[in-house]
Amino acid sequence: MPGRVDGIALAAIGAGSAFAYAGIRNKSVLSIINELIHGKSPSTAASAGASLGGTPAAAATGGSVAGSGPGAGSAPASGSETSFYTAVLQDLGAPVTNANLMSMYAWGRHEEPGFPPQNVGGNAWNPLNIKNVVTGGFAQYSSASDGASKTAGFMLANNYGNIVAALRSGNGLCGNPSIAAELSAWSGGGYSSVC
Repeated sequence: MPGRVDGIALAAIGAGSAFAYAGIRNKSVLSIINELIHGKSPSTAASAGASLGGTPAAAATGGSVAGSGPGAGSAPASGSETSFYTAVLQDLGAPVTNANLMSMYAWGRHEEPGFPPQNVGGNAWNPLNIKNVVTGGFAQYSSASDGASKTAGFMLANNYGNIVAALRSGNGLCGNPSIAAELSAWSGGGYSSVC
């Protein structure tokens, strides 16, 4: 119908704008959206940390990158939060969608307060706090690329099939009751939802 505003198109424009603004201002997308939800100016949103660059708007376009997929070891273009989680999703064989990225940002905030997680509490490039089975502490990875690859590998090698399936659907983790038990196991009973 001519003259009618399409809600989906409007939401897509808004989400794209949030990603673009976050990239320009070197802010985390989650902090931008959180500030908007709470009626605050996104210019006061918390910084994304010591970001080394990245292109959040480009990462949000979805699709896969040549040579990516389960176990391919997709390397983040930089140490930014968006590029890190983009690499994790690609290594899982999951599309890089807004829903998937927002879910990963939210999940990361349940485990670590900021990004990059390099040496935050000794957890170098381990924002989801994967345990080291040898020491019992948290695993530490040498780079963003190594951390993203090992995070995806851990999910694929252990009992996180529902989480992987939800991400591979492109619909993210929010509002999905089938992943509650896996998130509870991941967090040691600390949470069963990330959104």
